[in-house]
Amino acid sequence: IVLLSNGTDRFSGTVTSIADGGVSLTGRYGDFRFPVDEVAEIRFARNSLASVPDATPGQIRLRIHPLGILSGTPISADATSLAILNPSCGQINVDLDPVILIENHDAHSFLDAWDPEF
Repeated sequence: IVLLSNGTDRFSGTVTSIADGGVSLTGRYGDFRFPVDEVAEIRFARNSLASVPDATPGQIRLRIHPLGILSGTPISADATSLAILNPSCGQINVDLDPVILIENHDAHSFLDAWDPEF
């Protein structure tokens, strides 16, 4: 489901791409393309979610509040943003404000490395 930023419009179907500043969706009533700046949220069906692949050497995972993970190879960064190269989406420029954790190892959960003596 693609929810638009106007607060009322929503479209259901299959998201076919997120590229070139737009989100493409194939739905029951046709094919649609929405500018990214007009998309408030994309909700994916839980039973259709892909599993998160293990990180390869050199890749990082970004855990995003309230719910989300992005992974890729870091390209560049400054104090407020980070550019990563994702195998599926290409280069993604990420605003670091909603990022709550940057993982640079292959643990499946940040709790896996928890030290109970801490």
